[in-house]
Amino acid sequence: MTRILGINTGFAHDPAAALISDGKIALAVEEERLDRVKFGKGFPHRAIEACLKHEGLSLSDLDRVGFNFQPWKMFATDLALNARWLFRRRASTYAAYHLGASLHPLLFHLKEAEWFKRRTGGALRVQFLDHHLCHAASAFYVSPFDEAAILTLDQRGESVSATMSVGQGTAIRRLGTVRLPDSLGMLYLSVTLHLGFHVGDEYKVMGLAPYGTPAYRDVFTDLLQQNRHGAFRLNPSYFDYLGAERCFSNKFYTALGPRRQPGEPIEQRHMDLACSLQARLTDVVLKMTERLHARTNLPNLCLAGGVAFNSVMSGALLRHSPFKQLYIQPAAGDAGTALGAALIIAHGQLGQPRGMVMEHAFLGPAFSEEEIQAALAACKVAYERPASIARAAAELLAQGQVVGWFQGRMEFGPRALGARSILADPRSEGMKDRVNQCVKHREGFRPFAPSVLEERAGDYFEYAGASPFMLFVYGVRPEKRAVIPAVTHVDGTARVQTVRRADHPLYWELISEFERLTGVPVVLNTSFNVNGEPIVCAPVDAIRCFFGSGLDALALGPFLIRKAAHAQ
Repeated sequence: MTRILGINTGFAHDPAAALISDGKIALAVEEERLDRVKFGKGFPHRAIEACLKHEGLSLSDLDRVGFNFQPWKMFATDLALNARWLFRRRASTYAAYHLGASLHPLLFHLKEAEWFKRRTGGALRVQFLDHHLCHAASAFYVSPFDEAAILTLDQRGESVSATMSVGQGTAIRRLGTVRLPDSLGMLYLSVTLHLGFHVGDEYKVMGLAPYGTPAYRDVFTDLLQQNRHGAFRLNPSYFDYLGAERCFSNKFYTALGPRRQPGEPIEQRHMDLACSLQARLTDVVLKMTERLHARTNLPNLCLAGGVAFNSVMSGALLRHSPFKQLYIQPAAGDAGTALGAALIIAHGQLGQPRGMVMEHAFLGPAFSEEEIQAALAACKVAYERPASIARAAAELLAQGQVVGWFQGRMEFGPRALGARSILADPRSEGMKDRVNQCVKHREGFRPFAPSVLEERAGDYFEYAGASPFMLFVYGVRPEKRAVIPAVTHVDGTARVQTVRRADHPLYWELISEFERLTGVPVVLNTSFNVNGEPIVCAPVDAIRCFFGSGLDALALGPFLIRKAAHAQ
């Protein structure tokens, strides 16, 4: 039996760990779910401990460890990019700062590799792996395809921000790259900051885009250029320095206006800017897939990297790219590179045969009934145990109540998919505002996703296939938009999750019970957390979130907690 641990160290973001044992994914989890620090950084000690505990292992039982980065290559790249600024008076401080920042991950990785060696007497082999190869592996090796084209897109790897590859069996062969400082992920982040949001808030820009028009399309066409071969570049005239957070030039501000400060009103120009950025991103990536298809002549595409979370873009690829099938795994961002690192060692290096397809995301920790009861007792919470928790929750939803839903193993990746979810009735016109304001405590423009029985999805959505990971935006059928207004975005679309009985039978049963009561096989699904906090992991996290939000009820394993019972 071979045991391989993959790690995303999170010196930038999303620390995570994944364990492959005997060719199967034993556990995969993000550190933020365990230490409760959203967008935290640092070494994933708790995630590693959770992986080992799940299998009853110690560090000495591992065969190999793979890190998701080669930090010396990153430092060399940053040295080259910043060298021209070092001796210019105005820029030397800026360049020195970013060189120091890029030296940190080099020292960080070496220190943590030494940590493993000290604790295993030097017997454990630790490897540093190419970041974008980890992205590619995280998608291809768990895809249903024996052969596929692979496109990775993110803010940055060691020296590139995009790669085009081909996967065949256990081999991944790179065809081309887009090198730094050109980066789709960094551009999207920079505009996110310009719009007054924070690092990690790119999804807010995507949610804002449908409220606008592409009024700045020509500006973004000039800013984000693309040649006939599909390669893109950022026009440097829009930037002061091509550094980590993309300081914009006066040309950018003249064309697109001043930066919105956090808390300031969102104006129509902000919506138009978001819409124009989204439209240009989609056009550029679509052209890239066309060139990749022409080069590979393959019917299947795997997509990975943080940009793959842009579900509007991914939905457009499903509809308009020449590829017949598109696969994105649920942790497509940097957390997923922990899994990719382990998969590279297992398949790419050790030649182990591929034997798993990731059809669901329930790879995190689970908690027994006894553990849940102990948490309820410790928190002095009154509860009941209905004959069917799915039926009881569905009845509450049909009555207009908002329910926290905590069942089974936690999801790996940023989407709540029916294990750690907040659920509501999608038929209510005011439910979107109610959940945003009273439960999630977040911006009113933010949309919610529908979870739909897979076998009924085509009745409600302009449907292109299964979407178990909530990573594609589909059109809502015009005749159904008034039926499920709480999950229909302003442009008539929705980010759909299809639910298959074999993958999550209890969640499927809940939606089926809701359909029996209402005639609608759809529920509103959003992540079980409030704004600024990670998705809940343990029972005590769910209890704390329940009493600190506007939730009406909590389905915690087989137990039901009603807030009304505690108000008496």
